[in-house]
Amino acid sequence: MNLILGLSLVQAVRAATVTYNWAVTWVEAAPDGFKRPVIGINGQWPSPTIEANLGDTIVVNLLNLLGNETTGLHFHGQSQTGTNAMDGPVGVNQCAIPPGAKFTYNFTANPAGTYWYHSHAKGQYPDGIRGPMIIHDPNDPYLGEYSEEIILTVSDWFWAQMPTLLKWYLSAANGDGVEPAPNSTLLNDGQNAQLAIRPGKTYRLRIINVSNMASNFISFEGHELTVIAVDGVNVEAATTSSLYINTAQRMDVLLIAKPTAQQNYFFVSSLDQSMATINNQTYVPPIVPSLYTALSAPAADVMNKLIYGIGSNPFVVSYDEIVEVVVNNFDTGSHPWHMHGHQFQVVYHRNANTIMWDGTQELSQIPVRRDVMLVNTNSSTVWRFKANNPGIFLIHCHIDFHVEAGLTATLFEAPNLLQGKLEIPPDHLTACQLENVPTVGNAAGNKVNFLDLTGQPTAPPQVDPGYLVLRFRRILIEFLKRGANISIIRSVV
Repeated sequence: MNLILGLSLVQAVRAATVTYNWAVTWVEAAPDGFKRPVIGINGQWPSPTIEANLGDTIVVNLLNLLGNETTGLHFHGQSQTGTNAMDGPVGVNQCAIPPGAKFTYNFTANPAGTYWYHSHAKGQYPDGIRGPMIIHDPNDPYLGEYSEEIILTVSDWFWAQMPTLLKWYLSAANGDGVEPAPNSTLLNDGQNAQLAIRPGKTYRLRIINVSNMASNFISFEGHELTVIAVDGVNVEAATTSSLYINTAQRMDVLLIAKPTAQQNYFFVSSLDQSMATINNQTYVPPIVPSLYTALSAPAADVMNKLIYGIGSNPFVVSYDEIVEVVVNNFDTGSHPWHMHGHQFQVVYHRNANTIMWDGTQELSQIPVRRDVMLVNTNSSTVWRFKANNPGIFLIHCHIDFHVEAGLTATLFEAPNLLQGKLEIPPDHLTACQLENVPTVGNAAGNKVNFLDLTGQPTAPPQVDPGYLVLRFRRILIEFLKRGANISIIRSVV
């Protein structure tokens, strides 16, 4: 890793530029004793941490040396305001980075908090290409309450590589749509994690669940944990004896060490593997990446959802609208939903097996802000956000098996305001040329008539029947998934 830090004594006066020069490579590793190929950075694994201050410029120069796989990076939780081309999902905000190609990500570190980066290409991140991303805030209200920070990642782990697992999961032979079970659980990408703490000291633990599909129960023997932030958002401090952290979520907690060092204490992390199967109508990547369609469309068509293709499950909203997402989950399992580009307010959330949302229930008066929210089985969740960040953003279940099965929608947030203001870097366009991916046209690649979607990608027949409905008030839009009902209600501020 090559790290260059610009000098910044006062962040508000002069921001720094933090540069990482990374080659994505195959590495042999045995985090749980079983040796297998993993995707590392600069010949090493676990992958390095991205670290910067709020307002810094982060530059990641990426070289794909995998040889047999394309790749791409998503910086989970970062708003990418004004830099939507840097969000990372392949087929949405960029083309896949082919073997041998170079690609640069350049964006402002915002918001502050505990985040992570990972591949957003072909279910790739469970094979190792993932790591913490910490954005420090010089004005964090909890800065004076601890003496040291510790990053702790938790994850499930599979002995087989994702292409093999996905081939089975999406095959007709898997008639029940059952996800492959993980072989083990990892702490900091290993199984012998030790936290060296000093008696009487207070530590900030930045806990990140980088799992493919499993949630985790976390506790420290004989110690209480004080939660101070969730998904990068500071919260009023609350004390608990254990945590439940879902796939892709993060929690910052304060741990006060015992006053004497007379004994060691166990740190317990256990998987919660209760999941549902999914998938009827599936997300299908368009021929032209969705962002490039928005940038190349005629002004008269850019707000028309038809040009983005039925396979992208498009939702088009205007600037500054208030959007509420209502999820009524009738599925037999829970799903961690993530929305790119925003920290949304969770205005309603219930435990499993409770009355479904019907619009009459009381909303939270002090809603927590998150970017990942678990929707429990047979229950409801409602979240709200303001559409003030023009760009193309995914809304999806963060279980990578489910992403590849198509449990994804696309939010087209004020795409008319992107035109003439967002420029695609030359190396991004080169990646498309190397993969023979067009960068102008609608979802079907038609650049003459954007309303002609002949030849657009469509979903193959699905093995697992079911439904999921997303709808706007005044505008009805639907896509399907087994066992859940989701509404998106749009209203003017």
